[in-house]
Parts: sequence; structure tokens; C-alpha cells
Amino acid sequence: QYVDAVVYRPHEIVSSTLIVHGAKDQIIALSEAEQLAIIIKNSQLRIFAEEGHLLLAECAQKLYNEVVSFLAKRT
Repeated sequence: QYVDAVVYRPHEIVSSTLIVHGAKDQIIALSEAEQLAIIIKNSQLRIFAEEGHLLLAECAQKLYNEVVSFLAKRT
């Protein structure tokens, strides 16, 4: 059900949403993340300039810091 909402009905997502994307991603275009950030009303797009598709493997600490910062702003 969650995957269905993200893939087929992202405009229905109402929660604060952090979208992360590697600028050097060769699998999913940056424009896809940018479009998603427009569609999801309460979203924030964070682009990792030097990373590609595997953010968790490429920059785990930077990704962790970004998520923690995002969540801290919500409380």
C-alpha cells in the first residue's frame, strides 16, 4: 500500500517527506527527484552532489546526518 502511494499516487502523501538523490545517479534521473519534490507538497529535496544511486553505501554518515537533521526539525 505504501509503495503504491509513492509510485502511483505521490500527490496523496501529506507527511513531511525528505527526498534524497545522488546527482551522479545513472539509474534514476535527477529530474525524477525534482518532479517528486514538486508533487509531494510538504517535501524537501536534498541532492548529494558527488554521489550516485547507492547513497547508503557511498555516504552513509552524510545520509544519516541529513535524516537526523530533517527529523529534528519536525519535533
